[in-house]
This record gives sequence, structure tokens and C-alpha cells, in this order.
Amino acid sequence: MAPAAFASSPTFYGSIEYGHNDASDAEYVHEFSVDATGTQFAPLPGTDFDSGNSGALRLGLRFDAHLFVELAFNNADADGGPNALAGAASTPCIAANNFNDDICSLNSRFSSDYESRNIDLIVGWTMQPGTRSTFSPYLGMRRMKFQDTRQGVDAISSGGNFGQVITTDFSHTGWVAGLRFKQNFATNWFFNAEVQQARANGDRNRVLSGTFTAPSPGNRSLGVTQRMMRVAVGRNFKMGNGTGSLSLGYQDLSHGGIDTTQFTSTSGGTTIGQTYVPNYAAIGDANADISMRGFFLSFGINH
Repeated sequence: MAPAAFASSPTFYGSIEYGHNDASDAEYVHEFSVDATGTQFAPLPGTDFDSGNSGALRLGLRFDAHLFVELAFNNADADGGPNALAGAASTPCIAANNFNDDICSLNSRFSSDYESRNIDLIVGWTMQPGTRSTFSPYLGMRRMKFQDTRQGVDAISSGGNFGQVITTDFSHTGWVAGLRFKQNFATNWFFNAEVQQARANGDRNRVLSGTFTAPSPGNRSLGVTQRMMRVAVGRNFKMGNGTGSLSLGYQDLSHGGIDTTQFTSTSGGTTIGQTYVPNYAAIGDANADISMRGFFLSFGINH
């Protein structure tokens, strides 16, 4: 005889959502200024992120009033820039802090791009402490992937451009855990809240390419953490033989693992497309966070 939890056919549920976020943090410094001796480097204003979008598709089966299994596809994107840095048209260009030996940079443009793609498989258990409220803790696996790209382009006085692109990739499987709360009120209205934490460990690959570059630190094994907190208010409605729901919410996302470490050279000269010298004058964070906060709209079926 089948266990009571599987005595009846499971109920399908799902949701799709879209959000727009303000993004910040994970600043990366592309260029440095040099003092009169040509030996001291100070970071010029860097680039972080301005805004981005997020989305999710969740498909699940509810086996009874308690047990559920869910497959979720989550994505988040953020962009920054392009920020501009003015230069000088002729030597000595050190006064503009934007030069390579006797080659002046007329202007510099920097941009940032972040893409995150996660796949979750979770198992959860719903508890009902009251007639109109539920708590649902869950635990599962996450395939965590992201790519962070920073690009700098200098238009130079002798013609043409100098460029630099730094890309950080991460793709590993870890765990995800969370807690959902739902409170029904009025006739068909509800309030939702959710907190979530995820972590994966593995090599992060960093690639540097450009005109004036030497290799920067490449693969590095580390733990990457992602955090999510959200609240929403919505309404249920009849849809065929089931129910539909529409909700509006606000979320706070924090994704770690961004490598903003920058190494300067030990003498004057290259500031266009930085020269990297390991273990000297490192600035930045090898495991910085990007923060994304904003509203989202969700449509659900039997949710």
C-alpha cells in the first residue's frame, strides 16, 4: 500500500516572474593616477553597476498538504556604465593621469556586465500553524553560474584604441535552503515573505585580455554565497479548474564571488590597460558582492 503522502495524484503548480532592480557594489578600478615621481599609484574612480533585471520560472508538484518538490530557473543581470574619464591631447599627459609613457589617452570609457543563471531542485515541507497561514522550509541543490565582465577602452592621441577586458566565470553545484511564509487575508488576498541562502564551492576562472597587459591571478578555488530576501502582496482568482494568482513584491539580492582585485605595476608608465604584478599594491576584493534591489511581478498557477 502506498504511503499516505502519495495516496492521491500530485497537484501541479508553477509561477513565472519578472523584476527590475537597482544594482550597486563590486566596484572595479580600471586605471590609476601617478604622482610626480612616476612611482606611486592611486586608484581613479571605478565602475560598479547601475541597474538590471531578474526573472524566474518555478515548476512544482505538491503531493499532499505538506510535501512538495520544485524545479526553479532563476536569472539576474546587471549593467554599469559606460563611465568616462577625460584625458589630454599632448604630452606631458601625466597632469591628466591618463597616459602610457608619451602616448596620451584622449578619453577612456569603462563598462560592467554581470549575468547569473541558477537552476534549483528543492524539497520542502509546509506547516500550517493557523487556519490562514503557512510556513514552508525547503532544502535542495543549486547549479550556480555567473559571468562578470569589465571592459575599458582608451582612445589614444596617436590614433586607434587601447582595450582591456577582464572576465570572471563560475559554474559549480552547491546547496540552497530557505523559508517561505504565506498569510491569507480578506477574501482572496495574501501576503508572502521568503528568505533564502545558497552556497557553492569550486574554481573561479578569471581571464584578462588587452593591449598592455600581463596575466593576472587566474583560477582560484573559493566559496560563493548568494542571498535573497523578499516580500509580496497578491490576489488569487479562479482560472479554469484551478486557481491563478498575481502578486507584486520587493526583493533584495546579494551575489558574491566577484573578483575586483587589481594589481598595479611598480614603476611609472602603463596606466592605459593596467600592468599586473602579483602580490604588489593589490586593491579590491577577491570575493566582492553585487547588490540588487527592486520590485518584481509574479503570475502563478495553483500556487
